[in-house]
Amino acid sequence: VVLSEILDARTRALIADAGISDYVLSNSMVSDAIAMVAEDRDVNRILNSLFEESGAEIYIRPAGHYIPDGAHLSFFDVAAACRARDEPETLVGFRRTGDDRA
Repeated sequence: VVLSEILDARTRALIADAGISDYVLSNSMVSDAIAMVAEDRDVNRILNSLFEESGAEIYIRPAGHYIPDGAHLSFFDVAAACRARDEPETLVGFRRTGDDRA
């Protein structure tokens, strides 16, 4: 997978025409982070934790890692199962079988 960094939002159209779907609009991320911190200073602690070198890690894992196969549970039930592990984890999203997007 090739991940491109875009500094100018106007470049998005060129990226779309080239068929590239994975990119980071870094200037937008920075300005969004600044706006969140300006609204609520406590967000800065969360962002620091997420982006520091020894900070949080994000993994994509199969649901069977947390719940029995075939179980029909709500997002909140799965989130509770993640938190109940020996090393608690935080669920940030999920994708149903057959769905293209999370």
